[in-house]
Amino acid sequence: MTGPENYREAERLIAYWATGDAGVEGESAEVLAAATVHATLALAMATALGEQETEYKNWLRVNAGGEPS
Repeated sequence: MTGPENYREAERLIAYWATGDAGVEGESAEVLAAATVHATLALAMATALGEQETEYKNWLRVNAGGEPS
């Protein structure tokens, strides 16, 4: 997974958690933990790879709401 993909997955999981659909006992904590891992990986990848042109363009697409290629 790329940094932008991890970022989008974190957003998706947080949105799922926020809807209350993860209401099964234990699942809510697991969803939130997975979102945290994806957000942490996205941050690490942005820090390490953000200067590379392809990765930089992918991050711009995330910020603009587009899909990374």
